[in-house]
Amino acid sequence: MKNRSAIAIALRMSSCVAALGWSGGYAEISASRDFFSEDDLVILRLQAGRYILSDGIIGYRSDERTCIAFDDLVGALDFSIITDTAGARGWFIKESRQFELDIEAQTVTVEGKTAPFGPSDIYDDDGLLCITPDAAKAWFNISLAFDFENATMVVSSNEPLPVEEREARKKRRTQIQPTQVTAPLDGKEAATPYQWIGLPVVDASVSSSISDQSKQLNGDLLLTNELFKVSTELYASFNAETGVETLRGSFGRRSNSRSLAGPLKLTEIVVGDITSPQNRLSAGTDLGRGIMLSSFPLDQPDVFNMTELRGELLEGWEVELYRNDVLLDFQSSRPDGRYEFVNVPLLFGRNEFRLAFYGPQGQKREDYKEIFVGESQRKTGSADFLLSVTQQATPLFFEAGALDTPGKGELRLNSRIDYGLSENVTIGAGAASVFFDGERETYIDNSLRFRLGAFSVVADSSINLGGGKAGALAVQTSLGGINFTASHEEFFSYESERAPKQGNAFIKNRSALRADFVLSPSKSFSIPIAATVQQQQNDSGSKLLSGSLRTSTAFGSMSVANELNYSSLQDLDRNTESLTGTTLLSYYAKRLAVRTELAYDVKPIARVTRTTTTVDVPIDDRFGFRFGTGYEFEQKTANFTAGINYRFDNLSVGGFARLSTDGAYEAGINLTASFAKSPKAKKWAASSKNLARSGLIATRAFIDTNSNSVFDGDDTLMENAEFKINGRPAQHTQKADEGVTLITVSPYEPAALSIDMRTIDDPYLIGTENAESIIVPRPGTITLMDVPLSPSGEVVGTVFLFRNEEDLEMGDVELQLHNTNGEIVSKTASEFDGYFVFERVPFGDYRLSISPEQGARLNFTLKNEHKFSVTQSNDIIENLDVHLIAEIPAVPEQVED
Repeated sequence: MKNRSAIAIALRMSSCVAALGWSGGYAEISASRDFFSEDDLVILRLQAGRYILSDGIIGYRSDERTCIAFDDLVGALDFSIITDTAGARGWFIKESRQFELDIEAQTVTVEGKTAPFGPSDIYDDDGLLCITPDAAKAWFNISLAFDFENATMVVSSNEPLPVEEREARKKRRTQIQPTQVTAPLDGKEAATPYQWIGLPVVDASVSSSISDQSKQLNGDLLLTNELFKVSTELYASFNAETGVETLRGSFGRRSNSRSLAGPLKLTEIVVGDITSPQNRLSAGTDLGRGIMLSSFPLDQPDVFNMTELRGELLEGWEVELYRNDVLLDFQSSRPDGRYEFVNVPLLFGRNEFRLAFYGPQGQKREDYKEIFVGESQRKTGSADFLLSVTQQATPLFFEAGALDTPGKGELRLNSRIDYGLSENVTIGAGAASVFFDGERETYIDNSLRFRLGAFSVVADSSINLGGGKAGALAVQTSLGGINFTASHEEFFSYESERAPKQGNAFIKNRSALRADFVLSPSKSFSIPIAATVQQQQNDSGSKLLSGSLRTSTAFGSMSVANELNYSSLQDLDRNTESLTGTTLLSYYAKRLAVRTELAYDVKPIARVTRTTTTVDVPIDDRFGFRFGTGYEFEQKTANFTAGINYRFDNLSVGGFARLSTDGAYEAGINLTASFAKSPKAKKWAASSKNLARSGLIATRAFIDTNSNSVFDGDDTLMENAEFKINGRPAQHTQKADEGVTLITVSPYEPAALSIDMRTIDDPYLIGTENAESIIVPRPGTITLMDVPLSPSGEVVGTVFLFRNEEDLEMGDVELQLHNTNGEIVSKTASEFDGYFVFERVPFGDYRLSISPEQGARLNFTLKNEHKFSVTQSNDIIENLDVHLIAEIPAVPEQVED
């Protein structure tokens, strides 16, 4: 117990004891002597969560009743309430919550409502008010829980207490700065070496069904691993009758740290099934087997004003695409087990993409990607390059039923280099050779990118070595809250995958204008709008005019997006016009999730063409139902689906049924699970979450009793601890054995791992210098990171100044605590009566000193040096007397003239 607190409590105790023996008090209120004796007096520590609000609050405890000193309680809670002999008055938590206690009238008024109180609410011993836990609950809406064995009282509230609000404000202020870690902190990055043979991380899905056509047993398998010190990814789908239908794979390394291939400073080396990059004018994308080398930042778009997002999507899954929280599109799983969002427009400035995945058993996960358009993408004097060589449309292993597309198996090459000419100017060049339209075409591409005030400008040119050339100019900016993108392309007998012939005619020119803005009729209601107009003219004289208008908005948990697409083709012998639309609706509530798509035509015929709706009804976090319906208006067929699912910790199980009005039906069961084994776990962990494509961190929180930052000896695991990633609570976690928590994070992006101290009940446990580490996780491997917590103690004492032959208590003395390396680990200042305390001091050896600056300014020196050790058995160093001596400066001798 701290000295000052002990003195104060002793005074309070003496007054309480005196009150217990006094015969006065109000007749209407039962004095505490009627229920308590001197032996019932207790001194409690008040704690809110992990915050200690007071070291000593007076109370009484008998077999039947408990009460707490009213003045102590409201003071520790920072309630603005003043007590006197007549009662108490003031407010708590909010100024509108006025409080008044009238002892004489025996009434209490809270927020304007007056009610009587009695002996079961409050006691009065000669002005010492004592409140019961029931009264505290009724008046202040707080709960008091007692642990008399440890002399502790814990207060909790349905709303933040003043001390908790102060801490929340501190955290909000620190979050004004970006919390996304963009680079490892010096000396704290946790290295994860590549493995020769690692244990795989596996996502698996099995579906057994019976239909009007056949009986099926299908499955999907996505495996990531590290083999021979490279990242390995394998995807396979199988059928019980036909065997393995699809087998794809890729092998390589990826890292934004530019640490691959030594002096080449690559970010990506991949062999296997890869998606070749696209160029603005010449080559498009293609999935085939080959090799790709790149030093460009991972996930940087190939074309400055658009991007593509693609990946694996297991059977029965759906995915939604959001840009800056605006719903753009959604897709269901395809037979090839992939999803693709191509030519997704980029806005000037920040583009935050969110992919929301929904599994057949109610699983949900989200992936994020951020692209910033408009800033210089290359440092002055730096260069990045890319080389991709593949076989067109040819998988590494095989894909059953794949079509023999023109050019399949032909060699495909794409290369590019960018150089930062200045801070705002980047030049680039490249070459592409593709088999296209029955012939091999080779292109030389050039680009110039620069920033001009508020405008980002890109100029591209391309020459087909077989004949033809093309040029393009694009400008992107944001003016008055509106994002504009304008582009114009000119073609001269030029043909490519990005500019194919229209029949026998070459494209002559193309122009496009896009505007993205937000209408805000009110502060709580906004409508993002994206409008695009495109014009294309061919050398045959035909003109194609197209446009789209996308609007979206959100009403609480509902998101609605509608897109209209217009097309008009004017040719020598025809003039066609069409206007189609699609409406996407998503609604999410605690007990309901609805996703609806409505497709319709306006021109040439007004009609609804298709509608689909999926409804998920979660009963709780694990159990739910799914219903779906769809109607194809042209075929005049309706289909209905129903499903039931249950998500265990390590497995998701679902049953489903589909019925169509054309007589088709199907029913079956789905099983999905992921499997991984962390380095310290004895068993494989099975999870209902998808793990294979994620970065994985296995972590344990422990009390580091021997201060070596390693879990060993008598160290204790904190199995209920939760964690933070980049300052935010980790969203996707799962408990494994041996106290390990498995956390899924975005791969290849720095993740700062730390303990969420709000989940640590012991306020004397503190984070050590190793309590936060930067990790850059990779798919297919699990980074192990133990996070130590250090027990702490206190150093308590009094500062005295020796003057006039006596020691005087000295306030405002600046004190410092040094470790064995001489580093300052803590600072404090003595109070008016000389009392000081160093709180939450990690175990170790220390030396105490005064501030050299203050000592020099006031001519103070330490009379005695203090060295001590804070240990498990000696965690409170108290009664430490620090004696100062005031040195009297010498008076200079006067020299006579």
